[in-house]
Amino acid sequence: MVMYRGNPEHTGVFHTSPVKTFRSVKWTFEVGHWVFASPLVFNDVVYVAGLNGNLFALHYQTGQPIWRFRAEGNIFSTPAVSPTHIILADGKGNVYGLNPVDGKKMWQYRLGSRIVASPAFYGERVYLGAVNGQFVALKSADGSLDWRFKAENGISSSPAVQGHTIYFGGWDGRLYAIERKKGKLKWTFATENWIISSPTISHKTVYFGSLDGRFYAVQASNGKKQWDFDTGDQIRSSPAVARDVVYFGSLNGRFYALDARTGRELWHFATDDQIDSSPIVVNGVVYFGGVNGIFYALDAQTGKVLWQFETEGRIYASPAVYRGTVFVGSRDGFLYALH
Repeated sequence: MVMYRGNPEHTGVFHTSPVKTFRSVKWTFEVGHWVFASPLVFNDVVYVAGLNGNLFALHYQTGQPIWRFRAEGNIFSTPAVSPTHIILADGKGNVYGLNPVDGKKMWQYRLGSRIVASPAFYGERVYLGAVNGQFVALKSADGSLDWRFKAENGISSSPAVQGHTIYFGGWDGRLYAIERKKGKLKWTFATENWIISSPTISHKTVYFGSLDGRFYAVQASNGKKQWDFDTGDQIRSSPAVARDVVYFGSLNGRFYALDARTGRELWHFATDDQIDSSPIVVNGVVYFGGVNGIFYALDAQTGKVLWQFETEGRIYASPAVYRGTVFVGSRDGFLYALH
């Protein structure tokens, strides 16, 4: 299965062939509206959603549409895809279970509040939160409610899952750790502003950024802070962690690589605008987009630019890489397949 940030731990690491040199645009697909949700690729099918509520399934080689599903509300969040289900959420508080073969609706759950966070798949359950602070666990087979948890404020942070614990951030500035099977609170960690990015779990540590401008590493078991790093501006980008290095962007326009164990800066790359997109790492290459509309491929070890590609709109979505092709969504309303 595949989901936002690639896996339940949200490490942002993909094990496939990287694109180290840009040759050409393989194809483009007009989504019809801004692309905020990140594209996904599963079993040779590309899934991409537009803000206008359309989810498309495309042939990964040609970009030709296979099917389209129209949600009741806008789509900000990235779907989760398994061999048997596609889980999709919309801005009117609906969660859908779709058939991957034809995109037909199998079930629908009404959460009752706007959803911008992306769902996480783990086992036979789907986990996600809404802007009214409700966080739910649904049974993926039929969409029925398993349990519900209420945070102190809104949730737009996508949950990460490892073992028996779920982690997500809240508008109250807290990182929440709750028990996966029953939804009971384990601990919280307080920052000084909203947490809207998704946490990442690696090395028994939870990594995440806050709108207070700091990037944090806390122990996964108890929430004790291990280190923090001050960027001086809001962090909306969700981190990727690969080979003891954590990568993320800041609204100060810089993209950072830090030592995951100590928080020491290894390098940074400066763009000329804010970075909202969350990075992914593919075999030594780190990819991300900028609000300036430019998509970057950097050497993960040095931060050197390998190549870049300019779209006609801001880039908020994370990219996807699959079999030597990079898929990038832009606010210009197009999905680009680059190789």
